Amino acid sequence: NEPVGVQQIGDSFAAQYVATVDPVARDAGVRGEAYTEEGCPMLTGIVRTGFDGTAKCKLQRDKYLDAVRKNELPLVLSQSWMTYGDALHSELNGSVPRTSSIEVWRVGIEDTIRDLGARGRKFLIIAPGVEPGCRSQMTRFEPGPLWHAPTKPCPAVSPQQVEATNRDFNAMLLDVQRRYRDQVRILYPHKYLCDAECPIDVNGLWFYWDVNHLTVAGARRVGAGAWDLIRGFITDGNPPAGASSRGRS
Repeated sequence: NEPVGVQQIGDSFAAQYVATVDPVARDAGVRGEAYTEEGCPMLTGIVRTGFDGTAKCKLQRDKYLDAVRKNELPLVLSQSWMTYGDALHSELNGSVPRTSSIEVWRVGIEDTIRDLGARGRKFLIIAPGVEPGCRSQMTRFEPGPLWHAPTKPCPAVSPQQVEATNRDFNAMLLDVQRRYRDQVRILYPHKYLCDAECPIDVNGLWFYWDVNHLTVAGARRVGAGAWDLIRGFITDGNPPAGASSRGRS
């Protein structure tokens, strides 16, 4: 079997992007490992409170981070960045009243880079994606055993809408990238899901299976568009055997 050459960690958004990274990893002659838990932030010190899965999330987070900490493989970070709201807290930095969720994510991302990347590990952060323009109708697009009245077409959203929604978060990611320039790259899914507009499907092939999760087809569309970015990330994070590790710290 191919050696493990890339890892992914996060919630269900990390799971969906397995189909994005896997074809590229295979082409690079390596395989991947995914550490994912639905509804759970998987960053150093970050915890989701206010629901009955907090303890389980923390347990899985620490288990997965311990596993990743044992190596220096390139690591993909992906979360449902825009959905947790005020339920996020950093155990390492305390809870400051009125701290925005974006700032809590920043703390978690930077703590994770310092925690897992002390020896030069490469990180690929997958930025927020596209939220379809028919959020309340998405479940009705799934086929069922019985006929039902067709829904209205799901309207495409514009790239400008997506960029406006994600602007503040992406500005934070860009700042993190500047601070860790040698280690961090960012993948922006909307660049590959949108052209003049951001369609929900193309020629009957659906890109989303619920309000914002990608289907395999949608994830592969991102992977095909970002192929060179992902390939370079994997290759740079797996230096040839015998290569010097100097300069990677």
